[in-house]
Amino acid sequence: MHILVPCDFSNLSNLAFQSAVKLAECSNGTVTLLHVIAAGGDVLVDISGNLIETSEMDLSMVRSDMDIARARIDSMIRSTGYANVDFKVLPGQIEEVVTHETTLSNYDLVIMGTHGAYGLKELFIGSHTEHIAMKSRSPVLAIKSADHSFANIVFASSFSEPVLIPHVVLQFQKCFNATLHLLNVETKDSTINKQEVSHKINKVASNYHIPVDRLHIVPAFDVETGIENFCTEQNVGLVAMETKGRTGINRWINGSISAGLVNHTPYALLTFKQ
Repeated sequence: MHILVPCDFSNLSNLAFQSAVKLAECSNGTVTLLHVIAAGGDVLVDISGNLIETSEMDLSMVRSDMDIARARIDSMIRSTGYANVDFKVLPGQIEEVVTHETTLSNYDLVIMGTHGAYGLKELFIGSHTEHIAMKSRSPVLAIKSADHSFANIVFASSFSEPVLIPHVVLQFQKCFNATLHLLNVETKDSTINKQEVSHKINKVASNYHIPVDRLHIVPAFDVETGIENFCTEQNVGLVAMETKGRTGINRWINGSISAGLVNHTPYALLTFKQ
């Protein structure tokens, strides 16, 4: 696996890096740390990330910030003892730089720390991670807390269309020796009936050798509530779900649940495009 970790030196980005190293060690993969130095769009870099000098601009401050960041990242890498880690320090705006980076390199996963109140809805509102997850070609894992345990993983889907479980989800299951659950939340707006969902979810389970006791169809007022209740009951640490651009998450998480009902369970959320 090749894993990209945007790093702002916060506790959560350090946690994201630790998770990436564990996945990489398990899969004989590579981790790339990326730090973005805030800079205007008129700052130019070459293909290696080196600043391009221009007579119109004083780049001394940007260069100094980049040198400091390189030193801090080098220290982080040495502390892990894992050899297959490299890094990039680039100027720009984080959303644009990270999204552009995922188009240039074939990353299997992007892992980011994110902030805000707990809950699926809050996890994807008003954060860099939200916008990157919507735009990135690579799957994006949003990590919220040091308390994440990946012993139980949920793959949530409507199962209304053919489903392929991404390799990265199966890799998580393997590396963390996790139990993988398949989950469908049945609401009044569900487009297919329970019998049809049951048939499709069993077919997916058969394809991936998932035992029938890990297949779940649960009723709920809305999808968000159903997922959060299930996560609490099963002590889930990671939810994996597909997104199709901005409308994908919004279709699943429709904002109808009040903030007071949001479950305070700090799980991670992995989004991907089929």
